[in-house]
Amino acid sequence: DLFPSSTTASYGNGINASGQVTGYANGGAFVTNSSGQVSYLGTLPGGGYTVGNAINDSGQVTGQSYISNDAYNGSYHAFVTNSSGQMTDLGAYAVGMAINDSGQVAGYSGYGGSQAFVTNSSGQKIGVGSLGGYSSQASGINASGQVTGNALIANGDMHAFISDSSAQM
Repeated sequence: DLFPSSTTASYGNGINASGQVTGYANGGAFVTNSSGQVSYLGTLPGGGYTVGNAINDSGQVTGQSYISNDAYNGSYHAFVTNSSGQMTDLGAYAVGMAINDSGQVAGYSGYGGSQAFVTNSSGQKIGVGSLGGYSSQASGINASGQVTGNALIANGDMHAFISDSSAQM
């Protein structure tokens, strides 16, 4: 138990090869070290709470931070941390779901309908596509930068996808 009697609810969402865990507890994203000691990531500027969704073998975390006083009247912003735990905002109406050991993040963003994305080496989001349909969400990324997830295609069916290494379905 990472939080014995100190919280009513906690969620472990990601684990790396060293046994570091990220998730959500007590109103914020946390990360453990290899000994299981918990530290909180904090929030993006103006943030209310954060959730850690995935962690790579370097200890970088991705997830979402809710910002209540942003220009969008409150929205989720995807984030990625560096090896020191400093958060970088990846944009509004976005969620980081997976991170590879190169620090590329896969997730989804959009208002009203979501679109899968992957970040490039500069940290910019690149749309993955939606199989010609309405929306898509990325949920995993491998070392080559291939992304997997699901897409709501034109006939209303949900289909799994995998991108090529240039992030196209």
